[in-house]
Formats: sequence, C-alpha cells, structure tokens
Amino acid sequence: MSRVVRPDECTTNHHGIMTPDHLDVQWPLPVMFGQETYSFSLIDIPDERYAEEAAVMSKKLMRLFYDLQIIEYEWRQTYKRFLKAEERVANLTPGVLLKSREKAEKELADTREQLLRLQDQRDLFNSTIQKIFERCKEIKASILKEQDLEKLRTTLSDRVRSLFSEDDEFWKTKFKVHTSHHKHHHPGNHIH
Repeated sequence: MSRVVRPDECTTNHHGIMTPDHLDVQWPLPVMFGQETYSFSLIDIPDERYAEEAAVMSKKLMRLFYDLQIIEYEWRQTYKRFLKAEERVANLTPGVLLKSREKAEKELADTREQLLRLQDQRDLFNSTIQKIFERCKEIKASILKEQDLEKLRTTLSDRVRSLFSEDDEFWKTKFKVHTSHHKHHHPGNHIH
C-alpha cells in the first residue's frame, strides 16, 4: 500500500492527497512553485460510488494546477516589472525629456494592463479549483450524512433487539403501515 500524504490543515485544499510522482521524487517541481500548493491534486473520496467523478476531478485539478503554476510565475515576473516601472515613473525629475517620460508612463500602463490580465486568469483558475473543492465538500457531507443515518439505524435496531428476546411475540407481530388518508386495509401495508 502506498503512503498517503495530506495537505497542511491551513491550506484551502482539504480534499486532495499528494500524487505518487511527488512522493517518489524529492523535488519534482522548482522550489519557487511550492510543493505544498500543487502536489495535492488527487481527490481523496474513498467511496466507490464517486470513484469515477473523483478521477475526473483529479485530472482537472492536475491540469489546473499545472497551468496555474505557469500563470503564477508570469504574474510574479510581471509584478516585479510593474514595481520597477512604477518606481521609474515616480523618480522622473521635472527636467526629463517628454519622450522619456511618455516611454516610462507607457511601460507602466502596459505592465499594469498585463498584470491585470494575468490576475483575471489567476482568479478564474482559483475559482474553478474552488468549485472542485466545493463539490468534494458536498460529496463528503452526503457520505457523512449517510453514515450518521446508518449509525442511528443500527443503534435503534440494537436497542429494539435488546428489549425483546428472539422468541418474543413482538417479532411475529404484523404491523400496519398506512398514511392517515388511507384508512382501508391494503395487503401491501404489512411489515414483517
């Protein structure tokens, strides 16, 4: 059985586990991308009914994380250029040639526009990733509710079994189950 590594509790990803390639290779991604951010892309839902959906979500998540790394890298590089351009414009002296001032201001505007475009992409990717996490949360809540109901059923069944011995008349009694608007006896309304 392979080792299961879960993300830190403080991350937004409470549904993923680390992919095998990250377990096998010490640093498969450059350190700057952060293993803790991108390596937990396998969806951890052990219920067989959701295996196919979990596999589809895992594939999407891997692709999203891969593309997001590229966008994050571009965003950081652009942000650095934006800060330099902003500083350059702020440090222009009143005697600077108009052409030089226009060039610096255009560079600042272009860099700002590129940064905003990249930020929109980051937000879109993060929103899509969040939707996958929300679906995982729904599935896990549904499974938990089923488990809670099953525990309740078992507890109540055990309680009834403890009240009556196996040869008690209670177990041979037929119960009529009907709604208040069905007053007539129907053969299908007996529970054994």
